[in-house]
Amino acid sequence: MRRYKVITTVLLSAVLSWVLLLLNMDALGLDAKAQEVVEILPLWALITLGCHALFSIGSSLATFNDVPHEVDALHEDILRVKAALQSKGVPLE
Repeated sequence: MRRYKVITTVLLSAVLSWVLLLLNMDALGLDAKAQEVVEILPLWALITLGCHALFSIGSSLATFNDVPHEVDALHEDILRVKAALQSKGVPLE
């Protein structure tokens, strides 16, 4: 199964479960505290997803690997651009 299908299936199942739970809270006999928790579950899930995304980005940046051949290619591009700018009279250090 493709990744988007899995994500969509899980998301729709979670939303449907939350809606059913929200509509049947009285029938389930949940107390007031449990009802408050059920009402804020989507907000909690959204905040948790945001924290996970920030952690993933942060850890990727912290463990950023250099690619040696790309460093060389970037250095060549910088030298080429400097030469082009200097030939047009732009003063560079």
